Amino acid sequence: KKSVAEQNYPVADGKVLLPLEALKNTVKVTSYTAGTDYELFYEGENLILEVLDGGSIPAETGELTITFDAVDPSKINENDIIGGFDTSTKKYSGLELIDKVFPKYGIVPDLIVAPGWSDKSNVAAVMTAKADAINTVFTGAKALIDADTNTVRHYADVPAWKKAQNMNSKAEILCWPMFGLGDRAFHASVHAAGLMGKTDSDNGGCPAESPSNKSLQIDRAMLADGTTVLLDLAQANYLNSNGIVTALNFIGSYVLWGDETACFPADTDVKNYFISVSRMFGWVARSVILTYWSKIDKKMTRRLIDSIVDSVNIWLNGVMVCPPFQSLFSLAVRTSSIEDRVSRVQHKLFALRQILCEQSCVTICHVKGLAAFDTAHVQRTFAAFGIKVLIVDLARADFAAPTHFFLCL
Repeated sequence: KKSVAEQNYPVADGKVLLPLEALKNTVKVTSYTAGTDYELFYEGENLILEVLDGGSIPAETGELTITFDAVDPSKINENDIIGGFDTSTKKYSGLELIDKVFPKYGIVPDLIVAPGWSDKSNVAAVMTAKADAINTVFTGAKALIDADTNTVRHYADVPAWKKAQNMNSKAEILCWPMFGLGDRAFHASVHAAGLMGKTDSDNGGCPAESPSNKSLQIDRAMLADGTTVLLDLAQANYLNSNGIVTALNFIGSYVLWGDETACFPADTDVKNYFISVSRMFGWVARSVILTYWSKIDKKMTRRLIDSIVDSVNIWLNGVMVCPPFQSLFSLAVRTSSIEDRVSRVQHKLFALRQILCEQSCVTICHVKGLAAFDTAHVQRTFAAFGIKVLIVDLARADFAAPTHFFLCL
């Protein structure tokens, strides 16, 4: 922070407009007392000083002499963003404070954003590490990272930059380039986070719907120096095929374009690379943890086990009929070379849907063709739901398919 020299500020309609960067708890008004003569609050682009009725400030006062400290962004460095634990003060700072959000507010962080800093590999690595295991138990959060538009000026160079920065995690969503609206410039991660939050809110807080192909409140894509970036569909799809989210102005208006996390294309496991599917697994896991945390350290009887299992089954059966959850199993098909790959994924997810939609505690399901996929993948997928899977081959004539799944709930 920096100290701002004492000066006179005009009073209009009982209010003084201070700059947004002013720190509320450092404001001092000569001869007057906070809480008695005036109150301070942030609103819009300003810190507002409001004169209180009954205080010592005369109604006809035209100016107030004020001093305060202000935020000084120029003094912030990577270490401030990364943060840590100070052994001398016993205080946490920076990204280490993410683990303090749930204990203080009862809300599990879902999106981690550090605009202006996430393009640095050190910061991105810590963001990813925190997203992977918040409070050691909550998984599925995403770190929204911006590619450096000062270094990477052409879309074809972004994949090489991504590789050089070692950004290949399922917990990362990599964005390029920057966005602009009027005379303001924004890091893409800011708009992506806002759009993901709005989409989730439109679906009752459920992250099953992809933010891709949703309208952005921007009028251009751009580089840090203001150069306009205009991508066509093939170029935008090229970025997507390398695990990079971008903006596309193709039909109607600018939209966010891309469904892939940064682990793609190295990792083609749909529960890792497809944004909405990956977030859904985290959402389900967090929901189960939050709902049944009170059962920890209870006497583990058969009745309690059955109660938990039945409750989870009823909940899953209920959300399976809801459109937001169903979209987990409905992937958008792009008019590009990835159409066949997406089609295979749809078959696989349809098989999962058949199994999850069953209401019994033990389910037998058979799949064939493109949907008869890797057994280890099935086991990993259902392990995220806490479901044990036994996979066997049956010789009985009434089971024609070669692969059968027994879900032991």
